[in-house]
Amino acid sequence: MQLEDSVHLFQATYDKRDYSGAANIFLDALNLHPSNAYRHFAIHVSSQLSEVMSATKRIKEFAQIMNDMFPTNPQMNILNLGDYENTVLIDRLRNENIDKGLPSILLATQGKSGSISVSNIFNSGFHLPSISYALINQRVVPNWTLDYMRGGACHVTHLYPYSDQAQLLKEGGVDRMFVHVRDPRQTLVSLVHHLEKYPTQLGRLRDMADQGNSVSEKALMVLPFYRNAIRWIDGWVKLSEEIPITFSTFEDMVDDWEAFVEKYLENYGGPREHFSMENATPLRHDTDYHFREGRPDEWRGVFSANESKMLSDLLPEHLKVRFDWRE
Repeated sequence: MQLEDSVHLFQATYDKRDYSGAANIFLDALNLHPSNAYRHFAIHVSSQLSEVMSATKRIKEFAQIMNDMFPTNPQMNILNLGDYENTVLIDRLRNENIDKGLPSILLATQGKSGSISVSNIFNSGFHLPSISYALINQRVVPNWTLDYMRGGACHVTHLYPYSDQAQLLKEGGVDRMFVHVRDPRQTLVSLVHHLEKYPTQLGRLRDMADQGNSVSEKALMVLPFYRNAIRWIDGWVKLSEEIPITFSTFEDMVDDWEAFVEKYLENYGGPREHFSMENATPLRHDTDYHFREGRPDEWRGVFSANESKMLSDLLPEHLKVRFDWRE
């Protein structure tokens, strides 16, 4: 079966909520096309694949499979959809970046936080190609991470801060990373708009949201997402005790973009003569930057006073203080 057909079959099976069947379709594709399968699924159906891995509890199994495949398929984690020649060109670009002294950057971003804009600082500003070091946002793949840390790459993920994730990163040679966050009360509103714009993704959350009518009703139907967003942020705060983490916020990004970029450049440490602010900044009309209105406090006008209080009470005080999300 061709990879394009496998992806379509995976999506159709996912739409039926047959997560076990979808996981097996991905496994078959890996076995048939070990050098190319992951990049096709990661680019076309990344959120669906993440949900399938989580729902079937096969995250560690698949991470191990791809870890074992890597020595004989060393380009399987390069994320481009071109042919073999394009993959070779990306590999060459990466080696040129390594020769320039450009390190790889570990950057985990919270969902609905303007991830593409943050990644453009490095993917476009420094021309760092996207090469995976983890199974979607679920689990670090040790051999991929060792390769990633050779330098010259940037892949932004929504990597989950599982308790053993920091140890896996450190074993892969990671000694620092960056985490980008956003007030989860606003990400809850952004999620509702995302579900409307991308009806093929996040099936279980979409099923919940469809039970509501207004934006606020839909948002309150997907409170598991809100609680998960809080756990995600809090998890990285806790893991910062094990691995040095530089935090940034969406609110700072929209308040002063140039200062935001400067903070990243200072902490990244790559030679600045290879950076282009012009390339890092442009917004393309065909890309969803999850900015929408770009307002950090739109949620205040969406929820009632009681709803706002309930959401705020669920947000730990130490996170409000740390990231200046106080009322």
